[in-house]
Amino acid sequence: MTDSAQHQLPWLALKVKGRSEPAAEAALRSKGFRPFVPRYRERRKYCDRFKVVEGPMFPGYLFCPMAPEHTVAVLSIPAVQYIVGNSRGPTPVEDQEIASLRQAESAGAVPVAFVRTGCRVRVRFGTLQGVEGILVRGGSAARLVLSVEMLSQSVSVEVDEDQIEFL
Repeated sequence: MTDSAQHQLPWLALKVKGRSEPAAEAALRSKGFRPFVPRYRERRKYCDRFKVVEGPMFPGYLFCPMAPEHTVAVLSIPAVQYIVGNSRGPTPVEDQEIASLRQAESAGAVPVAFVRTGCRVRVRFGTLQGVEGILVRGGSAARLVLSVEMLSQSVSVEVDEDQIEFL
């Protein structure tokens, strides 16, 4: 599948088996798809050392642009369980949500509990310019929470309050 053709396709969320995000991603890439697995880095303490590890922001899920006719090819991958949707079929993820997740990932976002309430804001400038989310406060820091409604999961990234505007 050509890159320009994939840019026109809707992004769909794929549910994958536990801890199978890397295997599903590799299998999709080998079939010509361009999956997106948002990742975060955290410092973990082991009994004898600290180590920075990388993990998926949405454990058990990845995103992939695909056409309806590719459903069988995607579902034939052993790590993929199903395509997220409802009784009418797969539910596309907004392109803007994918773009926001990409920006948040590069800004160091980390997973947080799903947030549904709070003040909706947009970042006016900086690396997250244009990203919309929910503003929450954690101590003295302001955090922008980006939620993927369909998955009922969220990620959080620290922002300066002077960078945001309320919607």
